[in-house]
Amino acid sequence: MNRISTIIAALSITNFCITVPPVAQTIVTITLDSTYQTIDGLGSMINNGTGDGNPGQEINDLQVSCYRIFFDAEYNHDLEPRNDNGDPNTLDLSAFVHDRTFLNTAKQAKAAGCEVFLGGVLSPPTWMKDLSEHAYENQQQWACPIYPGNCGGFLRYDMYDEFAEWIEGVITSWRQQAGFDLTAVGMQNEPSFPEPYGSCVYSPSELRDVLKKVGRRLAGKGITTKLLLPEEVIENWGSLRSFVTTVCEDTSAARYMNIIGYHGYASDGVTGNGSIKPAPLLALANLGAKYGKRLWMTETSGYPATVGGGMTVAYGIHCALTYGNNNAWFHYGLNQGQGMVYYAMKNYIRYIRPGAVRVKAVSPDTGAVMASAFKNPRDQTVTIVLVNRKAQAPVTVTGNGLPPVFDVFTTSGTQNCISTGTVSGTAAYPLTLPASSVTTLVGSAAVTVRAPQVAVTHETAAAFYAPEKRVVVDICGRNLRHRRGMLKAHNGVAVTQTGGTVFLLTGEDRPVRWYMF
Repeated sequence: MNRISTIIAALSITNFCITVPPVAQTIVTITLDSTYQTIDGLGSMINNGTGDGNPGQEINDLQVSCYRIFFDAEYNHDLEPRNDNGDPNTLDLSAFVHDRTFLNTAKQAKAAGCEVFLGGVLSPPTWMKDLSEHAYENQQQWACPIYPGNCGGFLRYDMYDEFAEWIEGVITSWRQQAGFDLTAVGMQNEPSFPEPYGSCVYSPSELRDVLKKVGRRLAGKGITTKLLLPEEVIENWGSLRSFVTTVCEDTSAARYMNIIGYHGYASDGVTGNGSIKPAPLLALANLGAKYGKRLWMTETSGYPATVGGGMTVAYGIHCALTYGNNNAWFHYGLNQGQGMVYYAMKNYIRYIRPGAVRVKAVSPDTGAVMASAFKNPRDQTVTIVLVNRKAQAPVTVTGNGLPPVFDVFTTSGTQNCISTGTVSGTAAYPLTLPASSVTTLVGSAAVTVRAPQVAVTHETAAAFYAPEKRVVVDICGRNLRHRRGMLKAHNGVAVTQTGGTVFLLTGEDRPVRWYMF
C-alpha cells in the first residue's frame, strides 16, 4: 500500500467530531415598574355584509374589545338622507334610523364585554356637499353609481351647522336605538383625497373649523362622546401632521379633539403591507404626548392570508403599540379565512385587554425577536407577546415580580393561536419560539389558591357569589363577566378572599379562574 492509500484508509476509519456552535439565546427583559400607555381596546370593524368581518368569530373567538361602525350612505342608509327641516337648531331624531345589522352586532359585542365603539364618518350626507371640486374622477366605480355624490367633493361652508346637527343626531339616535353610548366619533375618514367610495375632502383649516362647530354643539348638549380626527393615512405624514398641528395649535379647537386617529396604510389609502414603520410612529407618539391626546390606529387591511401576511400584520401592531404608544388598534374586518393574519392578531386582541398598561420589554435583537408586555390592574394579569421573525429561536424571559406560571399560546405556519402548554419560573422563563411565529404568554400576578375538585361551569357559576363585590370569570381564556358578587364557600371549601386574589378551581376538565377586585 502506498503512502496515499495508507492516508485514505486511515481517514476512512477515523471518527470525526464536528462541533456545531450553539444557537444564541435571546434574553427578553420585562420591567413591570416602567410603564407607558393604557390600552383602550383592540379590535375590528362591524360588518353588515359590505366588509371582511365575521361578527361571530370576532366577538366569540377574538373577543374584540373595540369595534368601528361606519356612518355613511353606503353603509348606513337612513341617517337623515334628506334634510329633515332646514333648521340646524331643530333636531328631528325620527330621520335617523341605524342599520339593524350594525345595532344587533354592537349589542352582542357589548354583552360579551366589548368596551369601545367608534363611529366613523366616510362622508356627510350628499345634500350637504359640493362636488364642483375634489370629486373622484371616475364616478362609475364601486358605490358611486348607487349613491351619486358620495365619492369626494367637500362640505359646503353653509352646511357646517347642519353637519354639527347631523353628528349630534347620529350620536343621540345611536344611544336611543342601541341602548348605550358611542365612545367616540371620527369626523371624517381620510380627509385629504377623494376616493371611489364614500369620501369628503377637507383642508386642515376646514376640518378645524368644522370641529369647532361640532364640539361646541355637543358640549352645549352635554354629550360626552369623544371626537377623533383626522384619520389620515400614516405614510402621508406631512398631511397627518398638518391636520393635527392645525387643530392643536388653536386652543379653541384643541379642547374638542380628544383622540388623534390615523390609518395604517401606504399613501394610496389601500395598501397595508409595510405601511407601518417605526419612524413616523415615533413622531406621532411625540405629537400625542405634546398635545396630550390619545392615539388610535382606526383602520388597516390588505395583508395576504399567508405566513408572510401574518408576520407583517404582527410587525405592524407591535410597532403601533411600542413605537407609537397607541391606545387602540382596529383592523378592517376579521375572519378565519384570513389565515395567519387572523390568528396573529388573535394573539394580541384576545389577550391584551382594556385597562392593560404597557410596560418595558427589551429584546437585544428586534430584527429577530420583538417583545411587548402589559400588566392589567383589573385582573392582575401580565401578558407578554413575542414575535419571532426568523428561524426557530430559544428565548428566556426574565424580570422581577412576574407570575410564577404563564399559559402559552402560539401562532405559526402550522399553529392557529393554540395553547402550547405553560412555562414556569421565578425570574427566568425558558421557551423555544417556532420560526416565523407569534407567541403570547398570559399569567396572573396575584396570589393563586388551589382548591379541591369543584364542579364549576358557566352555568353553575351563580352558586359561588353573594352581593358584595364584582367578579370576572375566565373559563378557558374567555372572560365571562357576572353581576356584582363575592365567592362563597362551596362544599365546605372557603374561597372568599380579599380583592385582587385569584382563585383557581378545577371544574370538570377545564380550568376556571375567578378574578376578584
